[in-house]
Amino acid sequence: MKLCYVTQTGFGEPCAELTHAVEIIRALRLLGHEVCVMHAGTQGFLKGLDVQVRKAPFGADGLSKLVFQVWLLARLFFGYRKGHFDCCYVRHSARMLSPSLVARVTGMPVIAEFNACFAIEELSQGKWYLKRVARYIERHSLRYSSLVVVISDVVRDLMLTKYDIEEDKIIVAHNGANTELMKPMLGGSIRHEHGISEGDFVIGFVGQLHPWQGIGGLLEAFRRLHREKSGTWLVIAGTHDDLPRYQRQARDFGIEGKVIFLGPVEYQKIPSVIGIFDVAMAPGCAGEDLRFEMRSPLKVYEYMSCGKPVVAARLRSIEDYFKNRKIGFMVSRDSVDEMVEALIWLYDHPNEAQEMGAAARQLAEQELSWNAIAARIMNSFQSRNLRA
Repeated sequence: MKLCYVTQTGFGEPCAELTHAVEIIRALRLLGHEVCVMHAGTQGFLKGLDVQVRKAPFGADGLSKLVFQVWLLARLFFGYRKGHFDCCYVRHSARMLSPSLVARVTGMPVIAEFNACFAIEELSQGKWYLKRVARYIERHSLRYSSLVVVISDVVRDLMLTKYDIEEDKIIVAHNGANTELMKPMLGGSIRHEHGISEGDFVIGFVGQLHPWQGIGGLLEAFRRLHREKSGTWLVIAGTHDDLPRYQRQARDFGIEGKVIFLGPVEYQKIPSVIGIFDVAMAPGCAGEDLRFEMRSPLKVYEYMSCGKPVVAARLRSIEDYFKNRKIGFMVSRDSVDEMVEALIWLYDHPNEAQEMGAAARQLAEQELSWNAIAARIMNSFQSRNLRA
């Protein structure tokens, strides 16, 4: 099948959003589909993929977003009419109206991906006009899409509550992991470089250091753990404007010698960083409620794929993995006490911790690869088209 993958996101700065887009595109190619990517912004990470690229001659910031929609409308309309592609796959459909307008006029099949429900009060920041615009775009996109893909059950339930949409038109496809890249590694060179002894216990975090990630609580949990278990380290890979604040917090706690801030890490090198972890962390901030609940945490799936036991904030999108298989511990968001309790147990039970990591890797291989996720999306799309 010939697919047109559409996104406003550029392919320059590494982030979870970029990883999702690149991995889905790569998986679609591996499944044998031809892919043409239409986007605004830089295209660095697309260079290694066997895809056609149609880049808008401008960015997608501010008023340029509106110009991008006009450019996209023309590209999609004439491209579909001329048979250049059979279907349009839209990343972040809530931000784009053009694909559904073309679908309405031409009958172009659309796979619409939603990572959130922007019409709700919490995401419109109390601004009535943003909420009204978001509601219109979402309603239009949902109506004229052939298949709606959401990243969590929470987003699915919100869509069904807010809009009149057939339940079988929506499928939940969580984020995943590149199981060929994200695989168990030793990471010995990183341990040696930072003076971490072979028998030391390493707790780790990989990701952007946004406030909702709960890094402050993680530092407090490590401070308590280190007082009781001296042979412990905390490794944090990632960056954000708040990084200096976390570095000061580590100094204030007197643990700066045992906390390593690696800064940003190239995507290809993430497995070697996770490889030095004994436990991988995904805490969360208690102040983030519905926004947090809608997420499907990419880092958790990549930790699992790398064969590590995980301590993660309780989320509906991942709780089944923790219930059905012993792969780690779920804790309340920002609960330092629960984090410390889980970490002490894993420290005291190294054999069981290794078994958890092995179970996590097995689960990732069976259910969480991007190839499996892309195949499920396309199978659902094709079966709906046959029924139609």
